[in-house]
Formats: sequence, C-alpha cells, structure tokens
Amino acid sequence: MVNLAVSAIAFLFGGFNHFLLMIATLGFASSIGFKEIYRQNEYLFYRNNGLSKRRLVFCSLLLNFGFVFLCAAIWILIQKIS
Repeated sequence: MVNLAVSAIAFLFGGFNHFLLMIATLGFASSIGFKEIYRQNEYLFYRNNGLSKRRLVFCSLLLNFGFVFLCAAIWILIQKIS
C-alpha cells in the first residue's frame, strides 16, 4: 500500500510513465523502509518457513520489476493500437 500511495502521487503530477518509474524505484524502497520500521515482527512468518530476509527482498524486487515490465508492455501495445 505504501508503494501505491507514493506512486499515485507521481501519477497525479507526471502521468503513467512516472507512475511506472516510481513504482519500480522509490515506491519499492519506501515500502521496504516502512516494513523495516513499523512492521518488524511480521518477518517471523517468513523466517519460520525457511526464507532469509535477503532472499525475500530479492524475490520481491524481481516480482516488482516483472510487474512494471508487464504494465509497460501493455501500455506500449495500447498506444500502438490507438
């Protein structure tokens, strides 16, 4: 939710391209920072299932970039069709 809130501000001021850039960079970083500060105890669930914090962040980063790439590809296809 933090990532979407930060990215929505970029969308309001810059459009969809800025939204995608923000969701992949600063939005993701702010979301990780929020979790580190306010929700430290939620990581226990992942540690009990055998995931290290480094691997969890890396997988989240990969999924985030995959999502952004997919959205960008769909956006480019829509612009070419129109």
